[in-house]
Amino acid sequence: MTKIVGVALGGLLLMAFGLVVPAPAARADIPRGDVGWQYSESGRGYYQPPKGTPTPSQPPGPNDWVQEILINQPEWDCRGAGIGDCSPLAIWCNPDLSPNPREPIYVRSVVRYQWKDRGDRAKWHGTADCYPTPEWVPIEQLSYDFKYEIQRNLPKPRISLHPAPKTLVNLPTIVSVDDPGTQTFDITVPPSQGRTFELHGQITATPDYTWTFEDAGGGRHTVKGAGRQFDGTLPDGHPGYYVTNTFGTAGQGKVHLQVRWTGTVVVDTVPPQPIVPVTFDADTTVQVVESHPVLSR
Repeated sequence: MTKIVGVALGGLLLMAFGLVVPAPAARADIPRGDVGWQYSESGRGYYQPPKGTPTPSQPPGPNDWVQEILINQPEWDCRGAGIGDCSPLAIWCNPDLSPNPREPIYVRSVVRYQWKDRGDRAKWHGTADCYPTPEWVPIEQLSYDFKYEIQRNLPKPRISLHPAPKTLVNLPTIVSVDDPGTQTFDITVPPSQGRTFELHGQITATPDYTWTFEDAGGGRHTVKGAGRQFDGTLPDGHPGYYVTNTFGTAGQGKVHLQVRWTGTVVVDTVPPQPIVPVTFDADTTVQVVESHPVLSR
C-alpha cells in the first residue's frame, strides 16, 4: 500500500507537469546483513536496515554501464540529487499510509550511468520505489518462541488444595502452585517468509499468579501469589502465610489459576525491550460441604 500511494501521488504530479520520463528497466535486490539487528519503537519489532551497493572498486571500460543502489529513508529527491533522467522526480514513503505501518520503510533508488559519466550526474538515469525491509521480526514472535520454551522445559502448573477433595463452608481453603521463579532462555527465530537471517535473543521473565474462586452461589474472589503447601501452620493465626479462599456456599467450588510471564528480551546490542506477556491457565474443582457437629461421650 505504501508503495502504491507514494508512487501514485508522485506520478500524478509529474503527469500534470508533463515531466514523466521512461524508467530504466534494470532493477536489483538490496544486499543486507552487515548491520546488526535494531529495534523499532513505533513498530515494536526488530529489523536489519538494508544497504546500498558501492561504486565499483575496479574501473570498467569508459562506455560500460554501471548500476548503483542507493538507500534513503523516508524520501528521495532525484532532481535534487542532480540526476538528469528521473522517474519519479521525487518519492516519499510514509509508513503511516500503509495498512501495516510496523515494518520500517525505505526508498530504494537505482541509478545507471556510463563509467565515463560518473562525475556528471546530469547524464545519469534514476528510478525509485518504496521498500519495506524483509528482515523484520515482530516482538510477538519472540514471545511465542518463549512460550514454547516454557512448555518444553517446565512442568505445567498444577494446583494443590488443602483440604481436598472436600473442604468446609466458611473455613479457609489453602491453594498453591510450584513457583519456578525467574527464568532465562536463549531464543532463536529462524529465517522465514523472505527473511534471510536468524535472530538470536535472550529472554528473562518472571511469573505472576492470579487465583479466581467461584462458589456454587456465584460468589467470586480473586487473590494473587503462588502460595505454599500446608505445612502444619494454621491459617487463622497467620494471615498472609498462605494463599486462601473461604467458600460461602456448599456445592461445587471452582478454582482458576492464571500464570502470567512478563520480562525483557536482549538482541545484539539493543537495550532490553519488554516482551508481550505469556499466559498459562489451570483449573480444578473442590466439593464444598457443610460442617456438622460431632457428638461424643
